[in-house]
Amino acid sequence: MNRLPFRLRLGLCAYPMLCVVGLLTSTAGAADAPAPPLHERIDRVIDASHVGPPVALAGDAEFLRRVSLDLTGMPPSSEELRNFLADTAADKRTKAVDRLLESPLYSRHLATTFDIMLMERRPNKDVTAEEWQNYLLQAARENRPLNHVLKEVLSADGADAKLRAAARFYLDRGAEPNLITRDVGRIFFGRDMQCAQCHNHPVIDDYQQSDYHGLVAFFTPAYALVRKEGGKDQTVFAEKTGGDLTFDSVFVKNDKHLTGPRILGETELVEPVFPPGEEYQVKPADNVLPVPKFSRRAQLASHVTGGTNRAFNENIANRLWAMLMGRGLVHPLDLHHPANPPSHPELMALLADELVARNYDTKAFLRELALTRTYQRAIDLPADQAPQPEEVASTVAELKTRTEALTAASEAARKEYSQAIKDWYAAETTLVPAAAEQDQALAKHAEVDKKQAEAQKAVNDLLAQINAREDVGKSLAEAAGKAQEAAKKLPEEKDLAAAAQKFVDRSNALIAEVAALKKTSPDKAAALTKAGEELAAAVKPVEAARAKALPLRDVVRQKEQVVLAARRKTAESKVALERHKRQLERRETFAQRETLRGQAVAIAQAAVASREAVAQAQKLAKDFEPDLLQHQTEVKTADQTRLALEKSKADAEAALTLQQKRVASVDAALAATDAAREQLPDDPTLTEAAQKLKTKADELRSVAATQTTQRDAALAELKKGADALALANRGLDASMAEKARRDNLVAAAQKKQADEEARAQALESEIAAATEQLATLQSNSFDVAQLKPLTPEQMCWSILKVTGIYDRFHQAEEAELNKTKPLDEAARNDPAQVRARALELEQRTFDKLKGNVASFVTVYGAGAGQPQNDFFATADQALFAANGGLVNGWVAPAGGNVSERMAAEQAVEKAAEDLYVTILTRLPSPEESADVVRVLTEQAANKPAAVQELVWGLLTSAEFRFNH
Repeated sequence: MNRLPFRLRLGLCAYPMLCVVGLLTSTAGAADAPAPPLHERIDRVIDASHVGPPVALAGDAEFLRRVSLDLTGMPPSSEELRNFLADTAADKRTKAVDRLLESPLYSRHLATTFDIMLMERRPNKDVTAEEWQNYLLQAARENRPLNHVLKEVLSADGADAKLRAAARFYLDRGAEPNLITRDVGRIFFGRDMQCAQCHNHPVIDDYQQSDYHGLVAFFTPAYALVRKEGGKDQTVFAEKTGGDLTFDSVFVKNDKHLTGPRILGETELVEPVFPPGEEYQVKPADNVLPVPKFSRRAQLASHVTGGTNRAFNENIANRLWAMLMGRGLVHPLDLHHPANPPSHPELMALLADELVARNYDTKAFLRELALTRTYQRAIDLPADQAPQPEEVASTVAELKTRTEALTAASEAARKEYSQAIKDWYAAETTLVPAAAEQDQALAKHAEVDKKQAEAQKAVNDLLAQINAREDVGKSLAEAAGKAQEAAKKLPEEKDLAAAAQKFVDRSNALIAEVAALKKTSPDKAAALTKAGEELAAAVKPVEAARAKALPLRDVVRQKEQVVLAARRKTAESKVALERHKRQLERRETFAQRETLRGQAVAIAQAAVASREAVAQAQKLAKDFEPDLLQHQTEVKTADQTRLALEKSKADAEAALTLQQKRVASVDAALAATDAAREQLPDDPTLTEAAQKLKTKADELRSVAATQTTQRDAALAELKKGADALALANRGLDASMAEKARRDNLVAAAQKKQADEEARAQALESEIAAATEQLATLQSNSFDVAQLKPLTPEQMCWSILKVTGIYDRFHQAEEAELNKTKPLDEAARNDPAQVRARALELEQRTFDKLKGNVASFVTVYGAGAGQPQNDFFATADQALFAANGGLVNGWVAPAGGNVSERMAAEQAVEKAAEDLYVTILTRLPSPEESADVVRVLTEQAANKPAAVQELVWGLLTSAEFRFNH
């Protein structure tokens, strides 16, 4: 059942980049013409830098699921989807956005979003999570300006009961200055400067150690104060007055620097100078919340959220953009710096300015984002498009020509900035000892002030003791007088007289104690006078040190102004260069992909020719097979003939040899006979024998001569046979050579085809990689929509929604309210009361179901106190989905939920449609519908279990975990 959309498609035709400034100004019309809506201006900026044809808008189902999740944290119901799909109105998407923004769920989801952003799921220690979340929820319901809310968060100390919840940001971070500094830098300015605490950031040139310490200077005077409040201990975020911070890099020895509070990108804050000892409205003391006349944190809160701090404005606009778009214009969200510029700097500026112009109206701002075509784009790249490589190559060439100039400008600005910093540091070297002298004078004054306070306390304590004893003595004297009068009237009451005497004795003792205390009064008064004189004397060194440091500090501030100007120039040039590189990368990637696609087309065409060549070579080889077979047959026949002739020759030679042996034998016998005749010439027998032997020898020689002739004939025939075999073999060799030649042609053609197929496969992989890279670049530039994972909270509420649990509880609460607090007709026609009832219903339903969220946060959420934006999948998540009784219980058929409806539905095709519409907010594909039909048909006997399995399968699918 797992299904994710396939983002990668071949394509993305590069169109020439338009001039954004020209585009924005050309459509403005006359100077007094109203500006187009923000969503139109956003789209113009995005479209101006687009590479390729416009990406189509997402389908209605995909859009409704996306916008419902992004604005309310839940998907739409199946009824809402069907109504939306059936609506033919041109403005139905606008109406859907407006409807969702007015839903009570919007406020809840926004409050949850800001809770996660600000607290990152930290455990609550000093402020309950419920107090904090209700604070954010009420702000969202009232649509309070976001800067007002964040100002309260930055300035709250927890002492004011109305703003106690807002102090959670500081208190639940343990009031630790460095942790607070890191998180304020990240969350409020979009800059994670943790690595700039002990030295300049080793990777990000723009994050300076002076930035970190300038920010931490706002929080070092603060501390956690535990005081009694209503008989209970209450922790508040107290603040004392602060002085300069000194710091040096761990990598550079004897290189001291100092700073007062400094907001990022601005000069050191100018603090008012109060006479020593007069810095507080309420001085620090035990169980007392000090109130400095000048609060650094109050200044930070007012200045940052007052509408003029660009870093804050851009960061908040970027975070709201990421809330809907799935990615910031600057990403990661907490790494704003020139080397990581916004994807569209001009859009970042526009959004920041619009946020201020709209008085930080979050709802109106999110509405404009949701109405953009940019937000409503599909997540897939266009599949079919005509490549324009020449146009792309021309654009790439133009961009490359600018690279060197932009690099040179950036380097020149960097050198100017580096020199300005050196001048600033040089001026600081004269200020550091003067500031140290001032600190020493202030420390001495504080020491004397403490002695004076102790002397004053001693005097006050003495006066308090004297007054207390005199008051008691007065009461005792009155009691003694009355007791004595009573004793006189009742002389028989001895105990009464004794009691009266005790009153007199105790009164006299107190009079003696008061007299003794008053004797010490001159010494304590003298000590107080002396301490006052020392304190007055300690003021002069402070004033002298301040007078000495003041002009030096002014020089440092002047140098710092130069540094800031050079820094801004460096940042602008760096942003221009990095933005240029990104544009070039997108177009180079596209050009590379188009080149590869062209090569793939050529290879494909060559492969066709190669296949034809292979077929032709194979045909030629096959056509030659009969010729080869004929020659093979001729050789075989000739060889068989040769073998027969070889046998005939052998037989003739054997017969001839035998005959020759016979002739030799007869000749030997004849010779022997002739020898005997010489001895016996007249012997007739020998003569007759000789004659017969001679006749026989002649006969045998005649036969031998015939056999010789036959042998010679056999030899001649054998030679002819050998010649015929040689001729046949030569013919076969030639035929074999031709066959080998033709086979080599086949092998060569096949190798060429294999090489081209291998190259085609390699090109396919290269094209896929280039397309993936291009898709990422296009997605990062918002030419296509992001695929966003659901947060743990969205996962929980979405499952509760699609399984019918949420609606069932909501209906039960509505029935209960209609019974206990029914609305009359006038109330039902009053929008304010109708909205109040809707909010109450949402709150009651939330309270009943909120206990389920913690399980999802534990399994799907990042660690407490860590950034919560990254998606990850774990074995625990799979086990939770597979074995968790929670989800399995929710999918059981009940209360008219999708499981119950599917089990009761006789038309399995309708059941399949209901399943996908309810769970995934879309119609099923024919294949998906067929799968559901098959399962329900095959398991008709156990349909309820099969239905639950199908519902569970979609709930645990990858698709459900994303906003697609």
